[in-house]
Amino acid sequence: MKTLFQFLKKYYYYSQVIVTLFGIALICGCENDINTIYSLSQVDSLPFDYTKGLEAYYSDSGKVEAYLESPLMKRTDEDDDSFLSSRRVFKIVFFDSLTGQNLK
Repeated sequence: MKTLFQFLKKYYYYSQVIVTLFGIALICGCENDINTIYSLSQVDSLPFDYTKGLEAYYSDSGKVEAYLESPLMKRTDEDDDSFLSSRRVFKIVFFDSLTGQNLK
């Protein structure tokens, strides 16, 4: 331990200079262009969202209610309407909470 304190005491000035230079570089390196900030915070407004190989579990209070599987699913967001559609075959399995059996 004694050697560590001697080392810190000996190089205290150099460590202060390094910390000060690092702080100056950190402050000068930041640039806040308001247009860049606005472009990063914009929400994507794409009306369509495609998903390949979709597997979704729908649950209520920790119990699985349904399972959805689709090779290609399209989600459409237009105005206040949002819906899912699939041009290919999809599979939905409903689970009965009382008996634990699959309902197809």
